Amino acid sequence: MLNVNGDPTCADSSRDYSVNEYPLISVVMTSYNYARYIEEAVRSVWSQSYSNLELVVVDDASTDGTPALLKELEKKSPTPMRIYQNQNNQGPNPTQNRAVNLARGDLIAFLSSDDRYAAERFQSQVDLFKRDRDLMIVYGNGWSFKGRDLVVRLHGDNVKHLLSQEAHIILRYLYTHTSPFYLQTSLVKKEFLLKCGGNDEEILADDWVLNIRFFQSLAKAGHFAYVDEDMAYYRLHDENLHKNFARQVALKKEVIEKYTPKKLKREALANIYRKQASSALAQDRFLSGMSFFLLSKAYRLFSKAQFKKAS
Repeated sequence: MLNVNGDPTCADSSRDYSVNEYPLISVVMTSYNYARYIEEAVRSVWSQSYSNLELVVVDDASTDGTPALLKELEKKSPTPMRIYQNQNNQGPNPTQNRAVNLARGDLIAFLSSDDRYAAERFQSQVDLFKRDRDLMIVYGNGWSFKGRDLVVRLHGDNVKHLLSQEAHIILRYLYTHTSPFYLQTSLVKKEFLLKCGGNDEEILADDWVLNIRFFQSLAKAGHFAYVDEDMAYYRLHDENLHKNFARQVALKKEVIEKYTPKKLKREALANIYRKQASSALAQDRFLSGMSFFLLSKAYRLFSKAQFKKAS
């Protein structure tokens, strides 16, 4: 386990958990047209041995039978389960913010309706919260999977090394790279999550921005931790494999424009173009890949020239 400490928390840490207390955990789930996957996700919450749980699901106006299925699951749920329905499609960030606001727990866990939790997902993270009243968030690990096959660890050695660094170092990385942290492996204090502003409803890059907001706060105060245990499984399927490269770049540029400091913007653009080049080439999109690669090289040169001028 890697545990990084900082200064006293930015949130109110007057609440302390006794050794024998089991704080309420709210699993928040958003759903949109994933009827074929959502029962598996819900049952992975039901199967947890940690007893003080609730499941809060907000459906974002699904049209594939998800609402009816959720009502049936709610009737037979062994875990307290509440279902809410958006009247109109709001998008993932407003929907997740609504789910968090409806949650009653002191601690929040995230689960997408096409993913699932590992067994015994919560206890080791809860134990850390009991020992450190200034702890705001604990990340874990897991696997991506396709069908019945595990594909790759969610947090490899490079990410684990990054999580061993101080918060301000991680924040700089997040300003210049898309986030490598999977929030479905995390457990976070609701109070801290709300003080950080929750999801940015103006931008679609949800996990990246939320992690930036977390570490903007943690760089000033508070503790975070990492547990190298499997907490979640991330499903790979055609709908979450990003093939629209132009749209992906546009979304990432929105984040950079709003969150990345001016002196780091060119470095950030170089990094996202390089990553898009790798993705395009991996999918045999040679022309797109080479275009992104050349853009990356250009922004890298601009960034180096800017650095030399500043020094």
